[in-house]
Amino acid sequence: MDLEGSQEFLFSCTGDVGSTETHTYALYTVGGGPVRSATVTASAKVLDKGLGTN
Repeated sequence: MDLEGSQEFLFSCTGDVGSTETHTYALYTVGGGPVRSATVTASAKVLDKGLGTN
């Protein structure tokens, strides 16, 4: 059983340019034993409004 790895989480930031957006994810294991959980918080600075916005 592989106990290490990585996962990429994409999220959109709807804040004003220059602001910092924070997202929190709850992670849970499934199958193979007791449920384990963790909370991960990621922050990113909004650099632009993105494609298709004014």
